[in-house]
Amino acid sequence: TPGWKGELFRSQADLESLIMAANGAGFPVSVHAIGDAAVNVTLNAYANVRKPLAGGLQNRIEHIEVIDPDDVMRFARLGVVASMQPNHATGTIGKYITERIGTEREPWAYVWQKMIANRVPLVFGSDWPTSPMSPLTQINDAVFRESPFGLGNGPWHAENAVTFDQALFAYTQAGANMTPWAKEIGSITVGKWADFVILDGTLPAPLDRSVRQRHVQSTYLAGKRVFEKH
Repeated sequence: TPGWKGELFRSQADLESLIMAANGAGFPVSVHAIGDAAVNVTLNAYANVRKPLAGGLQNRIEHIEVIDPDDVMRFARLGVVASMQPNHATGTIGKYITERIGTEREPWAYVWQKMIANRVPLVFGSDWPTSPMSPLTQINDAVFRESPFGLGNGPWHAENAVTFDQALFAYTQAGANMTPWAKEIGSITVGKWADFVILDGTLPAPLDRSVRQRHVQSTYLAGKRVFEKH
């Protein structure tokens, strides 16, 4: 609908009041913001509150499906985490993204690589059940930015695709970095908890689309096997 804009669930003033109360009590805040206007309002609220959090905790925004170019750097300046879901992007390719936001704003949709380039803490997740829970599927989508339905014409805005190493970090250590336990979890490192999975096949280097066909063979938590595929 030309000229139509979404409505905020909460005003900026309400957001600031809630963020102040939560941060003041030592709790980080996560705000769902999808469009560029919603992301801008949320960043404004975080900027106006600026209540320091102890223990490595960080406020974050979930989704960030479209962003104003000037707001990418604001994430970095404010120390706000960008929590994004790769499959949300690939699911829109060839379906409705261009019609809804137009060609001028489309390059600023799902800007994972721009976040990394500007030193914004980037965390990946699934947002299940709105998209597949499998990290392997999400990593595939982050690296190749292609429609899972065969729509579109190859990689969509490939300049914002990420490398396998970047995607893996966003799915592991980056999430741990939002917590007080960054030195205890998040990577296979001497001295950390031995939390890891073993896949049913080797991933090729460089990564190819076969990552979607891989499955978890076994799962270890604190060095103890807690799952084995039979």
